[in-house]
Amino acid sequence: MHYFETGDLPHVTSDVDYFLVNPDGATGGLVLTNGLEVYFPPGFSANEVLAVVRAGDRVTIHGRVPRATSSLTAVTIETRDGKRLSSEPS
Repeated sequence: MHYFETGDLPHVTSDVDYFLVNPDGATGGLVLTNGLEVYFPPGFSANEVLAVVRAGDRVTIHGRVPRATSSLTAVTIETRDGKRLSSEPS
């Protein structure tokens, strides 16, 4: 796996509209109020996200944009109060 500097990645700042739940009942991502879908990659702890991010919270998400999609795969999520969650090792 390649590790990136957060500043090298596309990012978006928006409010969280709602969370995406997969057929197994696990949270697999979220939708921002601007309509962008954000997915959590393997290794990203959805439980950690749910512990600090709620619908309506403003977040900045850095991630990778899969080709020919209007979605973002999260690498880091930063909350307005400075909490930062990451799928990359520290």
